[in-house]
Amino acid sequence: MAVASDSFSVGDLFTSFDELQQCVEKYQKKRSVQFYIRDSRSIEAALKRKTKKQLRPDLKYAEITYRCIHGGKKYKPTIQLERTVPVNLN
Repeated sequence: MAVASDSFSVGDLFTSFDELQQCVEKYQKKRSVQFYIRDSRSIEAALKRKTKKQLRPDLKYAEITYRCIHGGKKYKPTIQLERTVPVNLN
């Protein structure tokens, strides 16, 4: 994908993480939106999971998900933060 492009879609391929970042920044400026990295998996973490994908070590992430700061699904933690413990007072 050309770095000069200011539009992209799901499934587009980039030769480097810097190229992706530049494309996202141009898109944000042109469309007046802001994205944040919602989920990601580093190359090191992906290699520990013994993935079948061929990963280039010069890339920063094996997987990355961007979300708009005003939309998307609400984040729900997977653990309970509060636990009720029964107490007996005599």
